[in-house]
Amino acid sequence: IAYESDLLLEADVQNAVSQGPTGPGEEPRGGDGCGQRMLLMNRMTSEWKEEKSSEIRGFISQHIGTLAQKRAELITANAYGVLDETAWHQELVYFINRVLRPHCGVDADVFSFVELKAMIEKQVSMLG
Repeated sequence: IAYESDLLLEADVQNAVSQGPTGPGEEPRGGDGCGQRMLLMNRMTSEWKEEKSSEIRGFISQHIGTLAQKRAELITANAYGVLDETAWHQELVYFINRVLRPHCGVDADVFSFVELKAMIEKQVSMLG
């Protein structure tokens, strides 16, 4: 997955490299290649994060049956027909903090609660 920041940084690096020196004796924009190093670091970070995301989704899939069952049980409608997701949200907090993060360790710490919740919700919703 290419992030917008990666694409913008890559465009800046390509522009700096293609323009060459800006004047006699001057360094190309980006100077010592710092922009190119940043681009490489960004790509590595993006690739690493995507790899870890895939591993986390795999772990979630091992628990998807239980998560889907819990979601069906815990999301209720009140007397006015308004969905109450409070208990489901609490279950997600429990699962993420007590099951997923301890299993995945530091790898899961790279992702925010919102990102992890979105991964879970996406997989659960695919079950129908």
